[in-house]
Amino acid sequence: VRKLQSIESLGQATVIAVDKTGTITKNELTVKEVFIAGNIWNIEGYGYEPKGDVKFAETNTGISKPEDITFLAKFCAISAKGDVLFDLENKKWRVKGDPIEAAILVFAEKAGFTKTIAFENTEKISEEPFDQQKKYHSTNFKFESKDIVIISGAPESVLSVSKKVFLGVGKSRQITSEDTKEIEGNLLSMTGKGLRATAIAFKEENEDFCFLALIGMKDVLRPEAISAVASAKKA
Repeated sequence: VRKLQSIESLGQATVIAVDKTGTITKNELTVKEVFIAGNIWNIEGYGYEPKGDVKFAETNTGISKPEDITFLAKFCAISAKGDVLFDLENKKWRVKGDPIEAAILVFAEKAGFTKTIAFENTEKISEEPFDQQKKYHSTNFKFESKDIVIISGAPESVLSVSKKVFLGVGKSRQITSEDTKEIEGNLLSMTGKGLRATAIAFKEENEDFCFLALIGMKDVLRPEAISAVASAKKA
């Protein structure tokens, strides 16, 4: 230190506040958990490599419905604005665009949908970027002669505009206070595990928005952060 008094100040410190993203973590978001149609799915894999199984969580009491995850994956591949490319020189996966969108796209690929596959028989009509007031972005596309709008963003904002809730492929109902409590409970569970959550909803034609899913992402710790925190505690 340049000034001796700084040592005295440092000696009195009880809390060290540091930036997390890119400092303690790698800023490499990975989808680890999905809540959809009342069930939880665990997503395996790390970083942006599109490898990892999509598994029905053991804690579920419902029936495994892989078609629900497939339905969500298609919508994710269509609406995700980011992209992931393999850097041959450095032999690692790199993000092009927003890390959150890239993580959602990688999840979609793990579940069987790349952008190329998702856009077969599907036409993107328009797209609105993330709005700071609405706190979500939207994608409008045509599939099987139907106009569909997908919104993705902050869970509380997406939930606030959703009048229906997804119950499975081809099934939905008007959202109830119990549905809202269940979604909020799962959101709290995700954030309690240190996951960053985003929500997705959709609507067909001029219908109301239907809440589809919560997606929980984890930012991988930097290996050196563990020893750095341990050193700070020891000091």
